[in-house]
Amino acid sequence: MNPFAESMGSRTDAELVEIVTADPEDWQADAIAAAKAEIEKRGITADQREELETKVIRDVSAAQRPLSRSMKLITILFGGLCLPGIAVLYLYTQYQKSGEHRKSRELLRYFVYGLGIHIAILLVIKCR
Repeated sequence: MNPFAESMGSRTDAELVEIVTADPEDWQADAIAAAKAEIEKRGITADQREELETKVIRDVSAAQRPLSRSMKLITILFGGLCLPGIAVLYLYTQYQKSGEHRKSRELLRYFVYGLGIHIAILLVIKCR
C-alpha cells in the first residue's frame, strides 16, 4: 500500500489537483501516484479537474505576485510613523488572508526597512 494514500484522502480536491499538476520534483513519486488514485476514487471528471487546475494556477499566481514599487516606497516612507504603520500592518494581514504571500512578506520587509530608516534619522538628530 502507498504510504501517502491515507493523507491524500484528507486533502481537498484542489490540493490533489495541485499535487498532480505541480513540478514532479516538488513531490515524491508515491505522493503523486496517491493523489492521482484519490482523484480517480472521488470520481473527479476531466472538466472538474480542468476547473480546479485553473483555480490552482490563479491562486499560485496571486501568492507569487510582487508588491508594487509605489507600495514599497509608501511603506518605507510612512511605515515607521504610528498611524500609517498600523495601516501597513493591516494591509499585511489582508494580503495574508487573500493568499498573496509574496506581497505580505515584501510589505513587512519594507515596513522594517522604513522603520529602521526612521530610527536612524531620529538617532542622528538626537546625537547632534
